[in-house]
Amino acid sequence: MARPTLALTLAATLLTAGCGDPVVVLGDWPGYMRVVLGVGGVAGTTTDTAAVRTRLFVPYGVAAAADGAIYVGDQGAGAQFGRIIRVTPAGRALDVYSAAAGCGPCLQQPEGMAVDSTSLYVADPGAGRIWRVSLQRFGEVTPLAGNGGGSSGADGPALSTSIAGPAHVVLDATGRIYFSERGGNRVRRLDADGTLHTVAGTGAAGFSGDGGAAVSAALNGPSGLALQGGTLFIADAGSQRVRAVDLASGIIRTVAGTGVSGFTGDDGLATAATLATPQALAVTPDGRTLYIADQLNRRIRSLDLGTGVIRTFAGSGAAGFGGAGRAAAETALPLPIDIAVSPYRLLFVVDAVNLVVWRTPLGL
Repeated sequence: MARPTLALTLAATLLTAGCGDPVVVLGDWPGYMRVVLGVGGVAGTTTDTAAVRTRLFVPYGVAAAADGAIYVGDQGAGAQFGRIIRVTPAGRALDVYSAAAGCGPCLQQPEGMAVDSTSLYVADPGAGRIWRVSLQRFGEVTPLAGNGGGSSGADGPALSTSIAGPAHVVLDATGRIYFSERGGNRVRRLDADGTLHTVAGTGAAGFSGDGGAAVSAALNGPSGLALQGGTLFIADAGSQRVRAVDLASGIIRTVAGTGVSGFTGDDGLATAATLATPQALAVTPDGRTLYIADQLNRRIRSLDLGTGVIRTFAGSGAAGFGGAGRAAAETALPLPIDIAVSPYRLLFVVDAVNLVVWRTPLGL
């Protein structure tokens, strides 16, 4: 792969975020990967001022904010609960949440996250809750949905409803929250009045319902979500598919995967390709490309939403840690657990085995 011209790279450095921090720095070549958080393969729980010296324990979720910062959820072990780290575009790290000993109920396992100008919204399968984490008053956490029990299957008041294994979260333009309930085989919506509504899934694990109402379809361990316009994309991990719900009509369909676990189909129609536990999703700001964390294939795949063609974007399929500075398709991603695309067309990949967060520009 030829590297872009110097003029293109310098142009990229002119993108700026809050307080004048550069979003893309010299050396950020489109299609090349570099580490922006973590020390490859070295675990820890101490946050250093420099993000690339901060050691992660089990990184599991990432959200990209409009000001160029990212937020990363890091899960602890045993009684040591999770933390959430903010990384500025300049590479500085700061804990915005860290569970204190004896807190309860408190955020335990930050997984999928979404962010707006004031808050993070965090799916916590350990606590069985969706939380709001304030970005204005660090450490302030408020439960929004779930009572800490298993799935009740019922819609209604969010804080008195049991949800099982909430995994990922997205926000729509009105501030409504969509989240996947992995243990309950559903996707739900949390409205501003505090009520839950099922958007997809009957609660039974399986695969059925394409071409019909999403609420009558079967899902199998739904995980990652992405929202583009009026379409909600769902990583139906156990069904080895990515599915899409038209939120206006409520109709569900498959957009990637055959239901067979494997790695086939690049450069062809995504509906004829095989996936291996698709875990997370992210869509570009222009709505043209959906990225899929194809977890057990150790790759990030791109789906052209106009043509329906799927390709490998990142990940060589190998395990290990090969270091930064390689082309995306030559970089080892042994467990891509979450992804996010920023408004500046930067793709972030959480690598839960190498204990780092990668970044690559998607081009201008």
